[in-house]
Amino acid sequence: MNPALMKPEEVAERLAVSPKVVRQWLRDGRLPGIRLGRLWRVDPAELERVIREGFPQAREPVPKPAERKPGRKRPRRPAQRPQEAPESETEPKPTATPRGKDFAALEREIEAARKKGRRVAVLDPEYYAWKQARDRAAKQRKKPDA
Repeated sequence: MNPALMKPEEVAERLAVSPKVVRQWLRDGRLPGIRLGRLWRVDPAELERVIREGFPQAREPVPKPAERKPGRKRPRRPAQRPQEAPESETEPKPTATPRGKDFAALEREIEAARKKGRRVAVLDPEYYAWKQARDRAAKQRKKPDA
């Protein structure tokens, strides 16, 4: 390997861009370079020529997610929030905790997501404390007076 060849990091420093951008230009063919396995190298004379003459157009435009070829993975769909179910009279009124979290609304969202077959994980310990207190209060109301 010619020791005069430049690494993408050196080219990036010279052009005041990130190494990631330089690697993308090398892949697109906008910047002439040599690929050695996983490594890219750029001839300084070629870099000077490109700086003087300007960057050529990419060989082939990078496909946008909607234009991908059939064999590739499909683009991800944007996340959809579950729609809130209408409140019924039997459902407890939304109660906010001291920190302002509305766990009743959160519980409606969880139930709607589970009905759609989604897996749901709640990582808020305050939610579980609220749920336990609500369940205990419901049990107290259901117990017949002795």
